[in-house]
Amino acid sequence: MKYTYPTKWALGSALIALAVSKSYAQGDPESTAPPADETIQLTPFEVISDDSDRYYGSNSIGATRTRTELKNLPMSLQVLTSELIEDTGATELIDVVTFASGVSEGVPATSGTKDDDDNTGFTLRGTAGYLPMRNGFRRLRLAPAANIQQVEILKGPASLLYGQLAPGGTVNYITKRPVANRTFGSVSASFGNYDTYGAVLDYNLAIVPGKFAARFVGSIRDADAIEDRYHRTVSLLNPTLSWWILPQTKLTFDYELSRREADAPVGNLPWNDTVYLLDHPGEVDRTFNTRASSDYLDTEIETFAAELVHEFSEHLTARVNVQRSIWKADRFYNSTSSFLADNGNIGNRSLRYQRHGSWDTFAVAELVNRFELGDVKVQNLVGYQSAELQFRNRFTGRNAPGVSNPSLRWNIFDRSTWVVTALTEEDTVENTAVTGTRSTNDNESIYLTNQLTFMEGRLHTLAGIRFEQLSTVLDQPGTGTYNETEAPDATSPQVGGLFRVNDHVAVYASYSESFNPAFSTLRDESGAFFVPDPETGEGYDLGVKVDFADPNLSFTAAVFTLDRSNILRALNPAPDPLDPDTTFTPWRQSGVETSRGFEFDIRWTPAESAQLIFSYGYTDAYVKSDEQAPEANEGHELANTPKHTAAIFYRQEMPGFGPFKTTYFTVGARAITSRTNGPTWNEVSPGVYEAPPRMPGYELFDFGLGGDVDIFGREVGMRVNVKNAFDEVYLAHRYAFGDPRTVEFTIRTKF
Repeated sequence: MKYTYPTKWALGSALIALAVSKSYAQGDPESTAPPADETIQLTPFEVISDDSDRYYGSNSIGATRTRTELKNLPMSLQVLTSELIEDTGATELIDVVTFASGVSEGVPATSGTKDDDDNTGFTLRGTAGYLPMRNGFRRLRLAPAANIQQVEILKGPASLLYGQLAPGGTVNYITKRPVANRTFGSVSASFGNYDTYGAVLDYNLAIVPGKFAARFVGSIRDADAIEDRYHRTVSLLNPTLSWWILPQTKLTFDYELSRREADAPVGNLPWNDTVYLLDHPGEVDRTFNTRASSDYLDTEIETFAAELVHEFSEHLTARVNVQRSIWKADRFYNSTSSFLADNGNIGNRSLRYQRHGSWDTFAVAELVNRFELGDVKVQNLVGYQSAELQFRNRFTGRNAPGVSNPSLRWNIFDRSTWVVTALTEEDTVENTAVTGTRSTNDNESIYLTNQLTFMEGRLHTLAGIRFEQLSTVLDQPGTGTYNETEAPDATSPQVGGLFRVNDHVAVYASYSESFNPAFSTLRDESGAFFVPDPETGEGYDLGVKVDFADPNLSFTAAVFTLDRSNILRALNPAPDPLDPDTTFTPWRQSGVETSRGFEFDIRWTPAESAQLIFSYGYTDAYVKSDEQAPEANEGHELANTPKHTAAIFYRQEMPGFGPFKTTYFTVGARAITSRTNGPTWNEVSPGVYEAPPRMPGYELFDFGLGGDVDIFGREVGMRVNVKNAFDEVYLAHRYAFGDPRTVEFTIRTKF
């Protein structure tokens, strides 16, 4: 392992535990927005909430890059708060987003592991959504929950404001920021089965009230797992400093260091395209792990960001952001091939040794103009973004030919064959290459949006467009390859309108587009090189929004359809026209994938002591056209896209008893229906195709119990969370089991 940490006992005694503290923008009693008599004012780029202790936020900045009330937004967007994160015991972003409609865990990919260096994988409206946004900028790989203030799930194509995206939408999460006039904090510790322990510290210091404030969020989580030999540690350091230079001018510096270190990171489960693993009479279960104890995967994300906001007047506000984000992954893997042969064999032992990562730089400037013309309210936003996204493959090594021993081939029917050998770095000497590969993607974009409110606040419109120029440079010093490519320019429009039927009911409609460039030079069937057009998406939404203050009830219901076009598909290897003694993989860009469905999200507070959120999504995602293999693919479901998803979470507060001043319990459940591993049907005989196996659906239930006690004059909160309470055995996606039953106790206090 690259890093070391104190023991669990030192951490436990320090009471610095992983539990998500409430943040000021969601109305924590110690961190609400400044009172009206204070000079600090919120800008259009900051979120607020009037639901101070509820699960569902009422406003967002993710949809328009400025603060907007959800009930007046002509699109589908859900906001989940830090209170939900805390009560569910969520530790990662993926634990939160699955409570929104149309979202399921896992990605529709043909490969992937349970503990790869990416814990942000989810499927949204039938498409991959594994590049979430952190404060409006793309976030790679790791997203711990400890510093998240609120999570915004934006549905449908969203390239207008976020550029390169899959058409299903995106997730933007807002991190905790300093509060100007208060000093407060919280600290908590948690312990659970599988030797789990963790800690979180959230501390806000008003250094000079009204002028300087700093906030520090730090967390650590250490755990074993049900899989053999598997152990991981996740840590987070996030100090933030804000300086109110003037009441109208604010400068914020944000630094985050997130690390995840895994010993014997869990490898892929064996799979083939004709057999469902759990139907096989083999010995593979949730303890299965091909990796050796000496294997590791160390992942690090380091982010440096600065933001300057200035209000020239009540009508004009400017913001400038710069961010540098560095992702590094060091991996050393002993494992076997994940493909399962019909006789139960899964391949020789092998070794992979790699260091790679991404160095991303963003610069954004935005200007917001707000004014009124008679009874018409107008908001215009114009923005400019420059981005450099550079992938670096710093080192790659594999075992030399002949090192793998065929006698060590594993068979899933026979545990005696599961001999965990551990090849070492010396075994890579003959076939080691320091590649130095760099792929640099540059883009510049301008985007404009216009929001109008008229007819005495009954009609709200949103329109905008983004223009983007893209280029890429591929530099491979080891091979002498250097290519510069100009990708086709991209234009992404978006329009929408919402009409308030009355104070409680509104209907809306929207249309939007997205693009996702390939950033590579490929070869077609003739062997000729070509630059792919960006994959494009377009989507339509039609919905209704209902809001009642008494009872406190709101819901959104929507039907949608979206298409993803210009899809890149690899063809079968063919003789290379440039070198007939070798083969190459040709590519073809064609076809359309379609997703359509219905979504319903409700928030209900039947009493001050109770609250509930519920979501349901129906998604029909399939291959609409495919020139490559129409018989095998057309009309078939996309991978990992359940037709039905549902989630519910309920909290009931109760009177105290004994030493407990207050008590409460929580109940949560999530369910999805069966999914296929991919759209491709298998040709079992000439012209006869058979559907691939399906992963069964599953239902997961979570329970919680908590309360507050007075210890030496200090209020201390205690909570027990039981996740997957009935220990459901299920596949989270094609290559990984979901987590077993976990029980965790958390103690937390504020100061």
